Amino acid sequence: MINENGVTLKDITSERFCIPLYQRLFAWTPKEVTKLLRDLKEHFESDRFKEKHNPYYLGMLTTIQRDGHIDLIDGQQRLTTIFLILKYLDADNPYTLEYGTRTESCRGVSASDFLRNINTNEYKDHRYDSIDFHHFYEAFKAISTWFEDGNHKNLRTAFHDTLLNK
Repeated sequence: MINENGVTLKDITSERFCIPLYQRLFAWTPKEVTKLLRDLKEHFESDRFKEKHNPYYLGMLTTIQRDGHIDLIDGQQRLTTIFLILKYLDADNPYTLEYGTRTESCRGVSASDFLRNINTNEYKDHRYDSIDFHHFYEAFKAISTWFEDGNHKNLRTAFHDTLLNK
């Protein structure tokens, strides 16, 4: 997965990323989430993308290869937000994210379960169980709001297909 130019979603297809407990919490606010959405939109609308279909680079990810998974040391904010964007678009995520959070304070729901099911009513009630869940939910809500804005409604298919290299 080493790539001097950065990483695309195609590079990490089928990877299982684990965010260790010692990593900082997911803490992107709607402002950072919206900035990433705008960056993606600008990339997809650029002449460079339209002419050569250049992929969108997620930036550098700092990882440690483990048995059966990859510890994600740097890049979890971006990778989690992309995961949430794809979840909003009802896409099958090309990679797996697992957070090393404590489930006992979250009524038995893991962060991974919450992320995988964030778009269901069943899990919506868990958004206040932990600060991670709260930030995941607020980011997901910002994504929903951005796409439901009249200027972005028509971008769902473009985002879906481009992020998944279809």
